[in-house]
Amino acid sequence: MNREDDNHKSAEQAIRQMDHLTEITAGELRATLSDPERFRACCDLMEISRIMQEDAAGNPLPEVEKAWDDFRTRNNLSRKRRHTLPRKILGRIAVVAAVVAALIALTLRRFDRPGTSDPVTVFLADDKAQQIILQTSSGHQVAIEEAGDTTLTRIGVIRQKGDDREGAPDYRALAAHPAAEATEMYTLSTPRGKDFKMLLSDGTEVWLNAESRLEYPATFSGKQREVRLTGEACFTVAPDAGRPFLIRTDHLQTRVLGTEFNVCSYTATNSHVTLIDGSVEVASGQGTDFIRIAPGEDAALCDDGSFLVREVDLSSYIYRKEGYFYYDNVTLEEIMQHLGRWYNVTVKFQHRDAMKYRMHFLSNREAGLDFAILLLNRMEKVSILRQGDTLTVR
Repeated sequence: MNREDDNHKSAEQAIRQMDHLTEITAGELRATLSDPERFRACCDLMEISRIMQEDAAGNPLPEVEKAWDDFRTRNNLSRKRRHTLPRKILGRIAVVAAVVAALIALTLRRFDRPGTSDPVTVFLADDKAQQIILQTSSGHQVAIEEAGDTTLTRIGVIRQKGDDREGAPDYRALAAHPAAEATEMYTLSTPRGKDFKMLLSDGTEVWLNAESRLEYPATFSGKQREVRLTGEACFTVAPDAGRPFLIRTDHLQTRVLGTEFNVCSYTATNSHVTLIDGSVEVASGQGTDFIRIAPGEDAALCDDGSFLVREVDLSSYIYRKEGYFYYDNVTLEEIMQHLGRWYNVTVKFQHRDAMKYRMHFLSNREAGLDFAILLLNRMEKVSILRQGDTLTVR
């Protein structure tokens, strides 16, 4: 078959695709991408459709005939085919543009995307029951959302009332009961997909993020107020100049007198403190050299135990309290880990380089996982596929 016949065949295949847009399969899309002539013909058809759309809107564009003549000449089509095709395409202009735009985007990604490697799992789903659990050092354990006031009082805690959700019980807020034993220790654990607000005995407010754990005493005694955190929490510390407040994690320490700040310490590579208001001092887990950061600054723990201090957008912490995901120039790996933690899904990356893409992203958590995926896919940086409780970033 000579080149002229090849061109004719590619053009006919492109036309058939445009005539049956709703039936195009993934295999046909790949075939189009691998056939330069067919892909070019699809692009030509999209340009013709664009001209026809503008012409239909009343714009003085007498280029339709010329465009079809050029297309017919390049692809050796008969004039009969030329005259019958426009009427079929006219009703599918928007779909044609979308399909070809997708083909172009896929082609650009094929040349721009890093080479395929073994998938990298950055987060694993957990099939265990997801409950907020309160444990005491005396051996009691309750699921907060199932426990009544009597049960909570029996173990020395009270449930806060006056929530703004039209009188609904505020299961998120707990405080130590005045009659609780001073030596009693509590451990409150949040599951994936749920956060929790609590008040400590000194009036400090703690907003515990998903999949986090806080260990704290019924009442604070001694020269400092100390708690232990695993995961992430936002603290609004009650002022007490005589007793600094200390948060310990496996990887860092945060010391304050009275302020609002966020501590994240899920792993050693994701441990940092962000100051919202006031002043805090930060040191590595076993260190004694504290550094001080200012409002709007974030101190991230480095491998050598030092800290990288940089200015950050505090909007993410404000939006989080309002029920949103908000990320400003954050890696896609971190965004996907947060989605995995909140919706309890496994997250895999097909391309390691994509994990380091930095993005700006905002989504309402209550809108659900599929909505977040839709928004991310619309950014056309990657393609995210959901299969059950697994997300694959391609």
